[in-house]
This record gives sequence, C-alpha cells and structure tokens, in this order.
Amino acid sequence: MRGPAFTSVRERRLWALTGAAVLAIYLTLGVARSLSDWLVAQELLGAAFFAGMAGVFAGVVLHGWSRRPRPAEVGLLVALAAAWMFVPVRMLSGAERSHLIEYAAVSLLADAALRERRDNGVEVPVPAVLAVLFGTLVGVLDELIQAVLPNRVCDPADMLFDGLASALAVGSHRAVAWVRARTAGGGEA
Repeated sequence: MRGPAFTSVRERRLWALTGAAVLAIYLTLGVARSLSDWLVAQELLGAAFFAGMAGVFAGVVLHGWSRRPRPAEVGLLVALAAAWMFVPVRMLSGAERSHLIEYAAVSLLADAALRERRDNGVEVPVPAVLAVLFGTLVGVLDELIQAVLPNRVCDPADMLFDGLASALAVGSHRAVAWVRARTAGGGEA
C-alpha cells in the first residue's frame, strides 16, 4: 500500500484506536489471569463478558448506521445475534471468551481504518481480508509473547481462535453493510 501515512484525521484516529487496543492486549498479558480469577471470585466474569460482547455486537451493528433498518437487515441482525450468542457457549473458559472480544475489536478497528484509507483514494486490496489477517497476526504474537512469560502458555488453539474471532467480527460487519447497501439499492458496501 503506497500513499501518505494517513489519508485523513479519521484514518489516523482509527489506527490510534487500533494501536491502543493492541497495546492493551499486550500490556495485560501479565495480569490477565489474576484479573480473570478476581472476576470469577467476585462472580462478575459473566457480566464482564456480556458487557464486552454487547459492545462488540453494537460496534458491528451501529458502525455506519444511518437509516432505519429494512426487514432483510433486521433478519440478518437477528441471525448474527443468535450466532454470536452461541460462540461463547461453546468455549470452555473466561480467558478464551475474552479473545472473542479482544480480537473482534482489533479487527473491526483495522477494517474501518483500511476502508477509510481505500475510500480516500489509496489502493487497499480487500480491506476485510487484510483486517482479519491483521487481527490473526496480533493474536499469534500474543501467544508467542506468552511463551516467554511465567505462568502463561503459548497455545496454538488460541491462535486459531483469535483468527476465527477476527473473521466472525469482520464478516458480520461486512454482511450487515452488504445487506444494507443492497436493500437501499446502493452500490458497494
């Protein structure tokens, strides 16, 4: 990708938020287990996870929302909500569930930044795929860092899950945008 470092104030802001999210993930690696244990002891883990998932889902739905949804959009949103609710049910621990929130947020922010860059005239091939790859690579690095930390384990299954969380978030968002564009008779989403 060639061009200026940032094509707009919005793109710079989106990359700053993406960087902040990645930094937060990496800086909490040493305390994540203690925080999870504390949330369990306080019986707050479920509420914290629900709040995080609601935030991610709201980000998927509300990003770019500019008009009243049509029936096709509502149907898709209901289907996505059901799918998102079943993902955490299939996960074993709260630590695994947090990956869904972390990597969904990182990937959604990267997707928005890449699309902003593309919309401002810089060639960005398939922003959604690049955003998923970015989220996955952040997850791989997360796991590699854990390999050298005491009381942490590098788990290849978590690497895969981070990629799946990225794909689910970006795919959900792009599906909503696609249906919105088609039901409005618009062009590209």
